[in-house]
Amino acid sequence: LRCWITTDATGSLFLWNLRALEGAFLDPFLSPKKVLREHTKLVTSHLELNKNKFTTCSLDRSVILWDHRNLTPEMKLQGTGAHSASVLSQAYLPRFNSLVTVACEKKVFVW
Repeated sequence: LRCWITTDATGSLFLWNLRALEGAFLDPFLSPKKVLREHTKLVTSHLELNKNKFTTCSLDRSVILWDHRNLTPEMKLQGTGAHSASVLSQAYLPRFNSLVTVACEKKVFVW
């Protein structure tokens, strides 16, 4: 997937088609190809896991696993057993097939 992902303060993710943008930087009517609205607060990190999956984490205390193929959330980690504060960062450990997340409650979670 060749796209650029941006976010705003409301937690929306905007996916831009880079191929369509080539040579169109002067076009005042550029719009994202897709807007994803699962998070409710600012998204702090986006991480590509492989060609079919990516994750996002947010100030809304959630981590979401997304499917690139249909751009829908596969899993939302939030609530009991998850972070109780804003999630700030994440890292993927492919050797162990694990996602590591860190939040403001000073805990590290390994998923």
